[in-house]
Order: sequence, then structure tokens, then C-alpha cells
Amino acid sequence: LQLGNGDRLVVALTVTNSKNGCVSPFEVRRLLEHGVEVFVVDQLHAKVYLLGGTLAVGSANLTNNSATVLHEAVLVTEQRGPVEAAARWFDEICTTPVGEEWLRQCEAIYKPPRSGSSVSRAELDGRLW
Repeated sequence: LQLGNGDRLVVALTVTNSKNGCVSPFEVRRLLEHGVEVFVVDQLHAKVYLLGGTLAVGSANLTNNSATVLHEAVLVTEQRGPVEAAARWFDEICTTPVGEEWLRQCEAIYKPPRSGSSVSRAELDGRLW
């Protein structure tokens, strides 16, 4: 996903998700450095992608770090009503920006996810959300 200046991302950057590798604070830092606005929502589980006038809602994560093959489903629409509703929803939940101190704390405790792969932490840090 090519995010840049002015884009918004909502993540569940929590202590637990940092410790188990579900969210990489190093990737969050990289995105912040590229001008992405990143917000924290602790209990986030939604997979909602609003890309211009296109809305995608489904079960698919942005990463593929699972050792098992999962069946995912995503509904994609360009209908105005759902796109506008999703934009309002994002405005409602984007209230807590990722701060530098929180990011440093999460980086200090981050561990890559456990899997059967032999991928190194350095390789993972650039790919995990």
C-alpha cells in the first residue's frame, strides 16, 4: 500500500499488539515520516479501506504474515452513499494521533510475530502494519 502525504491510517498500536507483532511501530514511524497521519484506536478490528471514491470493506488484513491460508472476502463499491458514510466514520474515529513518546514505547517492546517462517526481524519490520 503506497501511502503518503495527507493520507490517514487508523491502527491498533497497543502494548499487546506491539509485543505480539500484530502492528509494527517501525512501519508506523516510516509512514509518519512520509506524511501519513496515523491514529490509534485501541479496540480496532475493522478492515475498512477508503481510497478516494472507492470503499473496500471485508475481512482482509493488509499483511500476509500467517502461516495458514485464510479465505478472505472484501466488498468493493464506488456508490456515493457508502463512501460518504465511511468518510464520516473515519472522521469520528480519527481522534488520537500517534505521538512520539507512545511510538518509542511500542518500538522498545516490539517483537516480530511468531510464525514458521525464517524471515528475519529486519525483513519483517518493513512489511508489517
